[in-house]
Amino acid sequence: YVKWDQENNERNSIADRFNANFPGITARVGGETGLDIFPTGCDKSQILRDFEDGHVVFFGDAMHKQGNDYPLAAANAGTNHAVQNWQHTWQLLKEIA
Repeated sequence: YVKWDQENNERNSIADRFNANFPGITARVGGETGLDIFPTGCDKSQILRDFEDGHVVFFGDAMHKQGNDYPLAAANAGTNHAVQNWQHTWQLLKEIA
């Protein structure tokens, strides 16, 4: 399904239709096969409320506009790292440390 969805963009289409029909609730593509559905405004960016300066180091694999990491990446005053998988994340962590 992952390869098929990459070619056919089905989950983005489902999320777009969901968002058009259910105001106040947001759907975003999450992970390789999922959809994240949540009240609008209750996305990953809400973690920034816990940091006074809004600066975090964030690693995400879906920072594109329709991805579930986008809200945090867009709101983050810190550093964002687009990653492909956990191995890529581990490699970047070793380089940063």
